[in-house]
Formats: sequence, structure tokens, C-alpha cells
Amino acid sequence: MNILITGVSGFLGSSLAELLLSKYTIVGIKGPSNTSVKIGGIKIYDNNIGSIIEKPEIVIMCHAAVSSGNSVVDNESLFKANVKFTEQVINLFPNSYHLYISSVSVYGLEERLINESSHLNPETGYAVSKVWGEKIAQSKIGSGILRLSSLYGPGMKNGTLIANYVDQALNIGKIQVWGNGERKQNYLHVEDAVLYIESMFKKRQEGICIASSQREISNKELANIINSITGAPIEYSDTDNSASRYINNEISRNRLEIKREKDLTEGIKDYILWKKRRF
Repeated sequence: MNILITGVSGFLGSSLAELLLSKYTIVGIKGPSNTSVKIGGIKIYDNNIGSIIEKPEIVIMCHAAVSSGNSVVDNESLFKANVKFTEQVINLFPNSYHLYISSVSVYGLEERLINESSHLNPETGYAVSKVWGEKIAQSKIGSGILRLSSLYGPGMKNGTLIANYVDQALNIGKIQVWGNGERKQNYLHVEDAVLYIESMFKKRQEGICIASSQREISNKELANIINSITGAPIEYSDTDNSASRYINNEISRNRLEIKREKDLTEGIKDYILWKKRRF
């Protein structure tokens, strides 16, 4: 089976390529940045979709411009990457099965329980651009949408909460938690995200699915896990007015026959070991 992965230089795209390479023929296209990526056994094109000569059976669209942490992306760049480029990919490979990787951010920031049929409420430029990208992908018959919760694992970008807590523990010897740490979030290991993606394209699953873990964890619990691994003490300060996020993806898990997920503590241990090896 021939698979094209767009955004192969990103966290998810590179992890996906490495984990699928032993079973499939993979071709990648990287984003417009100067990011260099080398994955043995994979042909990687620069940011020129028209130069691809292969005719993939499966196209996994991992490309995305993302505003996170201290990184802010303007709306024009968000539109160009998340909307316009998606349209180009769809048009260039009309006979392929397309899987568009989206985000649970399309549901908004309010505190509520969300599932596959919850109403959309995009509140950021990034979320709006992902909704538009979804609509373009859905315009093609035989395409699927996979909305991911907060992704983590070796290779993840700085600026996310897990990365911030680990950096604090390793570099300044303490973990700073805002407020009382009761805010809850849903974290998905990148290996689990790959399980969802592979199941979707093997089944040629159409429509919308959600990839998430089966339980939420508070910032306090997360800090305690990192404390148990690194020994860094926890400090509480200021306030945290952000809403908790709750997800029920039982429909997607049953539809895609997902039977397992990586233990969060083990996943964070792996990430910390990766950080230590890298730095």
C-alpha cells in the first residue's frame, strides 16, 4: 500500500512515517519551513505538491500551521497551510482515500463534555482554519476526519503543558503549576494517534472520528507524575482560569476497534528519557 504523508517534518507526521514504514511504502512532503527531516527508506519532497510523481492510495494530511505556547501564527499563514494547501492536495489526488488530521479545538474552549456529534465552536484562528480544512476534505466522497486531543510523546514541540513541566523539572529543578492544579485535560500519546490513523485508512473510514484517551488528568496529577520521575518539587502560584476539557470518544473507539492505549506515566517516562538524550 502506497501512502503519502503531508507535513512529514512535523511531530505527528515524522512519528507516523517512522511507525508505519515497516508495513507500507511511504512518501512524505514537508512544510515550507527550513525544517530538515531524514527518515530512512522514505522519499521526502520539499513544499511543492505538484512535484510528487507517485500516485498514493492513501493520503494522510498531517500538515498544519499551529499557534501554541509562545508561537503565534497569523491568520493568513493559517489559511494558507490549513485550508489552501488542503484543497491543493485533494485536487491533485482525486482517486486517493484522504484522511484529514484535525483537532478537538474545533469544539471551542468552554467546559463541557464533547463527543463526535457535539456542536462546533471554533474560538481561535487556528480552530477556524481547521474547520475550513475539514469542510474541504469532507467535500470529497470517501474521506475521513480525525480530531486529536492534546498530543504528546518524544519529538513533541516545546510550549505545550507536558513539555513545559518537564523542561522546568529538568532545567530549573521545580515544577510551577498555576492555580490549584485542578484543571483537567485529555492527553493522547503519539503512538496511540498512529493506531487511530492506521485503523481509519485500513477501513477507509468516512466521516468524523475523535482520537483521545479514555480519561482526563488534572494539572496537579500531571505535575505529580513528573515529580515522581524527576524528583522536582511542585510550586503553586497565580490563578488558572482556563476551562477543563472532557471527551467521550466511545463511538470512535468502537468503530475503529481501538483496544488499548499507552499508560500516561510510561509515556511521560519515555518523553523524559528522550529529552535527556537530546540535551
